[in-house]
Amino acid sequence: MGVDLERKRVRDLEALAPWCCDDAEQAHLQALAEADRLTFFYQLWTLKESFIKAAGLDFPADMRTVGLRAQADGWALRAPAGTWDARCWTIGEDWVASVVWSMPDGGQATLAGPAEALHWRAARNCVLPPVRTVYAASSTWPYGSTAQDAADRH
Repeated sequence: MGVDLERKRVRDLEALAPWCCDDAEQAHLQALAEADRLTFFYQLWTLKESFIKAAGLDFPADMRTVGLRAQADGWALRAPAGTWDARCWTIGEDWVASVVWSMPDGGQATLAGPAEALHWRAARNCVLPPVRTVYAASSTWPYGSTAQDAADRH
């Protein structure tokens, strides 16, 4: 399993994207409205870091080898060999989190409830930020990849 949580902060995306995104991801970033670029970049970054951790890949060498690719019906994972599941959330305005896990022997993972029905606990007098599922995706390689965009498509 790989997990990554990042606080969004302004970055030079034109300088970072060629280093960590493949050509299609870079083109998609450029096509987005300025206001959406940073969030999508962090969605990609957290997904990629989660894959690298889960699959035992090399950071930063493998950043361009994993990620997302657009399909007519949503997003598909670009994943290492195997069966993978991934989730990505935005947490409030400032945070993005992704988790990726491998399902050996073609197993299936199940959520306790709908992805949007996550429940958070907090200390007394703590105000929790809203959480929005950005995507939930699965991949079986080499037999194809499928993905569902769980919220707004970028």
